[in-house]
Amino acid sequence: MPVYNGQAFIGEAIDSILLQTFQNFELLIVNDCSTDSTERIIDLYQKIYPQKIKLYKMQTKVGAFAAINSVVQKCKGQFIALMDSDDISLPERLKTQVKLLLDNSEIIVAGTQAIVINKNGEEIGRKIVPLDNQQIKKHFAFLHPMIHPSCMIRKNLLSDKDYIYENKYGVNDDYYTFFKLLNFGKFANTEEVLYKYRIHSDNSSLKNLKITLFNTISIRIDAWKNFHYQLPLSAFLSIFILGIALNFIPEKFILNCYLLIRGINSPKEIMNKVFSKIKITFLKPVYFCQLLISKQE
Repeated sequence: MPVYNGQAFIGEAIDSILLQTFQNFELLIVNDCSTDSTERIIDLYQKIYPQKIKLYKMQTKVGAFAAINSVVQKCKGQFIALMDSDDISLPERLKTQVKLLLDNSEIIVAGTQAIVINKNGEEIGRKIVPLDNQQIKKHFAFLHPMIHPSCMIRKNLLSDKDYIYENKYGVNDDYYTFFKLLNFGKFANTEEVLYKYRIHSDNSSLKNLKITLFNTISIRIDAWKNFHYQLPLSAFLSIFILGIALNFIPEKFILNCYLLIRGINSPKEIMNKVFSKIKITFLKPVYFCQLLISKQE
């Protein structure tokens, strides 16, 4: 669990791991130079659960993927479960994924389905991803078909046991790395919803969405060139269309489309936002007139 300035949600994230029905785990938390009270919160948990929780500190801020890489060698278990510090793992998550990996030795990455929640923990959508390796592999050509922080990785199938992520595409390093891992084992997602994925103003992948999406284009081309990934003709067409869209369409509109396609927002929610803005725009002159009248009185 990498964390940077996560004081708002990290307690809930840690609790969700401590409450797992599968208890044979160690929780490695990497504090990536937080400047808020994150470390104080972790220290309190570590004092209560010294056998379960281990805290590691980066000397300089390196980002989530480099922070995870820094502790891969310290992981004692045969599986590495990922976890974001602002999300929630449902109680059966680890048990279900461990069973899936123990029953299928060829699987290198196992993810789950997820509920999408807002900063208040309220459900606002679903992230539904394909289940079997064949479908997952096809979807990689168009969208990331794994909910990254819900994934569990089989350590002995990694090409390098010292790290997981390639340091090339910033917040998109997981997408690029998973393209590489397709060559070393199969992928799978559970049928069950076992994860709560939180959307809020500080989500790194949504802060500069155009850059993120431009990266996905480069990653697909890289995977085709370097990882022997077979991009279908329709994927090249989607890359071309996406490239044009990113150059000419405003980022707010692209964000709403992205959230809709990913199942994070429903069409109803997007229409509510649109009508809310229209209503506010329409009512502004009315409020202004009322203000003038009240001042004159």
